[in-house]
Amino acid sequence: LWGPKNKLPHFNFALYCNITNTPGNAAHNAQTDGVSFAVAVEGGTVDRGAIFWHYPHTSDQDNGSALVTGGTFVSAVRKGDWKLIFFYESRTYELYNLAEDLSETNDVFEQNSIAAELSTLLRNHLFAIDAQLPISKATGQEVALPDQVVDSTFDLFYDAQTGELIVDTNGEDLHGYLIEGAGFIEENHTAIMSNGSLTSSDTELAEGSLTPISGVLSLGAVLPSNLTESELSAIIGPNSRYVGDLGTAQVNFELLYTANPIDLDGDGDVDDADFGLAFAAFTGPNNGPSSNPSADLDGDGDVDDADFGLAFAAFTGPRAAVNVPEPASLALLGLGGLMITRRRLGYSSA
Repeated sequence: LWGPKNKLPHFNFALYCNITNTPGNAAHNAQTDGVSFAVAVEGGTVDRGAIFWHYPHTSDQDNGSALVTGGTFVSAVRKGDWKLIFFYESRTYELYNLAEDLSETNDVFEQNSIAAELSTLLRNHLFAIDAQLPISKATGQEVALPDQVVDSTFDLFYDAQTGELIVDTNGEDLHGYLIEGAGFIEENHTAIMSNGSLTSSDTELAEGSLTPISGVLSLGAVLPSNLTESELSAIIGPNSRYVGDLGTAQVNFELLYTANPIDLDGDGDVDDADFGLAFAAFTGPNNGPSSNPSADLDGDGDVDDADFGLAFAAFTGPRAAVNVPEPASLALLGLGGLMITRRRLGYSSA
């Protein structure tokens, strides 16, 4: 073969449109999923737009092969060099840059503008064509459409040791924020912006200013310390959001949970149960690594008397339950759908 080369993505339906690519067939071709690429073959350009795949079934085509994975419930969309795949069973995404990874071996998914745009295209397409979705064996009903990816640039950390809420702008400008919840310690709310508005109450923390700021900024110990992840997600409202550049849409924070590293069982206190885990992980000096790296509280590669000393110093005993709002009043989801446990001494924006 010779002539112009063009990397325009297409699929078999497009061949039909090329064969019938005459003025008299224009209306008929408009009803198909294909787009004629005859102009591209002749050296011109064609805006193919997004390409969609939808497979709400299973098959045995992947049996005996680790290389063929088509036999699962998936939907996918490609636009330009990017392809986003949604897996219904795990309700997770994978994202590939086909210009660099044509074999789709390096999943680069993260909550960013690319994934947000493609997930919106995919959801809207499936809704527009009234796509059949997989049926849940548990309920007998169709499962939900692929989840919307939130383009979240800013992080909101909760430090379980101190009760602090910490905003990390990841180097971007911040013009305002609104954090909805219940039971904030409003007198501990620390202003991080200047020449603007400030709201501090037990249900709302907010600021706004025409003068942007950026960095890692503490809003103060506005929550009780040693909340568990479920308690935190019940307190912080799912609509808490920020404004980056003026004139842009408000976006939900990504809520991250920084655990108390000495609370080894993650139940919100340091008690005998945590000491039991530490004793079980004991190695003695210079005999690491331990079977439980989380018990290496001083980070020196072993679990010894020094680690037990830190645990004893932080002892609280079993704690009383924390009163949180009823699940019906606040969604029990982390902002942006993500809750991350970070077990380390101190706070890091990494």
